[in-house]
Amino acid sequence: MGSAPTRTHENFVMGCCCAIRREQLDMCMPIPEGFKAHDGWIVWFVDGQRARIVDGTPLQYYRRHESKESQFIANRTTRVTRGEAFVHPVKGIFSDDGFQKNLEKIAQLTLFKDGTRRARDKTSEQSQLPFADLLFNTEIRITTLTTRAEIREKWLLPRIVAVVGLMLKDGYASISGFKPVARDIVG
Repeated sequence: MGSAPTRTHENFVMGCCCAIRREQLDMCMPIPEGFKAHDGWIVWFVDGQRARIVDGTPLQYYRRHESKESQFIANRTTRVTRGEAFVHPVKGIFSDDGFQKNLEKIAQLTLFKDGTRRARDKTSEQSQLPFADLLFNTEIRITTLTTRAEIREKWLLPRIVAVVGLMLKDGYASISGFKPVARDIVG
């Protein structure tokens, strides 16, 4: 893949469903204190090296239970209605913590960028090209999120103009759906 992390189904990974080669693991370790998704950390590195292989064969059962930690709506043990499936993402647009979540994403990506540099420096010169792509794409993602944070602090009309400008520059290209655009307009 070779791109910075995006929010697609291809990037959703459960650690218990992964196998990783020792050399890949050694390269991306250690995971820094404060990075929240260790499974994602490892997968982003493997993706960045274009070394990810997906086997679609079901190899385990997935058990949902009441004491789960995940807040992901699909992990609920009760039936999710169409209305709930629609309302759940829409509520996120109007949540008060959107700005804080954006800053947390920037901090997580900055940790990842620093870890990628560390891993790149451990490899031979011929193995560094995928890291250059990954660093470049991660930096673009950080810049876009920073721009989005600045947009959210503007008054409504300048915010709408800035969102349209970012759309025209493909600033939302790596983000799926209309939700991030709407969130930035709402502020």
